[in-house]
Amino acid sequence: MNGWVKHSAVGATGTTTFVNGPSPAPLGNGSVEFYCPDKKFIRLKNDKYVGTLVSVITELSYSTYIQKRDSTVDNIFVVLQIDIDADGIVDYPLVFTPCYQTGHFITGLAPDQGATKIKTWQTWDLLKGVWWKGSGADPDNGGLLFTWASFIKQFPKATIMDNIPTGPGSIRLGGGSPVFSGVFVGNADKFKIGINGLTTTYDFEGM
Repeated sequence: MNGWVKHSAVGATGTTTFVNGPSPAPLGNGSVEFYCPDKKFIRLKNDKYVGTLVSVITELSYSTYIQKRDSTVDNIFVVLQIDIDADGIVDYPLVFTPCYQTGHFITGLAPDQGATKIKTWQTWDLLKGVWWKGSGADPDNGGLLFTWASFIKQFPKATIMDNIPTGPGSIRLGGGSPVFSGVFVGNADKFKIGINGLTTTYDFEGM
């Protein structure tokens, strides 16, 4: 697991499973599959990077594949729990959502990474994309989008944090949420995180 742990919201019936495919996977032969039938969060979390300054992250990306969804916006997303003022307490989560990386959402802010697609592997560059504050409204309902660089400029002491070891995790890949529509099945692979230029790549494989 290399630091990754499965975690589900209370009452969630979805599953997070390591599988072979969908082929061709971005790295190796497999991926992690998220099956979300009930609009409740299921996650793969990692607390290995607790205490890491956001400003020293030099690479952050992952790949997704959507097998089934009932809404054009549903996809696997990334959440970072952030302490903005170095007091050791999580202030709010930062959320990277693939559906906001295209069209009017990124105009004047970031390069267009394209609309999400069905049955196609897509790679998302989180440092070149836009983020939103997970404790507030999402961008479809008035939540503000901002770039990684602008966030660091505003909060240079911002740090990855997790207050509760048994909680949802300081870094997580997530599927499902109250805004998801119907059943979602999707996969993630090749999660990359670079710290001061040294990049670790996580290759999720079937058992």
